[in-house]
Amino acid sequence: MTLFETRLEAVLEIWTARDALTRTERDVLRRAAYGMSVQAIARERGCAAKTIAKHVENVLFKTGERSLARAVTRLLREAFGLAA
Repeated sequence: MTLFETRLEAVLEIWTARDALTRTERDVLRRAAYGMSVQAIARERGCAAKTIAKHVENVLFKTGERSLARAVTRLLREAFGLAA
């Protein structure tokens, strides 16, 4: 596992416990952190983009973020100890 993956997983674990993310929500957030679009995530998971959009909506509600881009930015900042 790379340093990026290790740090990303560590923060995802914290967020999962703190914000009660489901396994699927965590996976969607992880894939978004790798730069995947909602459509690409849906293709890889074999479901509709609307389904992934609903998971994203749930992540945003649980984390208090306004957009997926902001959630990913915060996730990466926390993973690498960068100031907000």
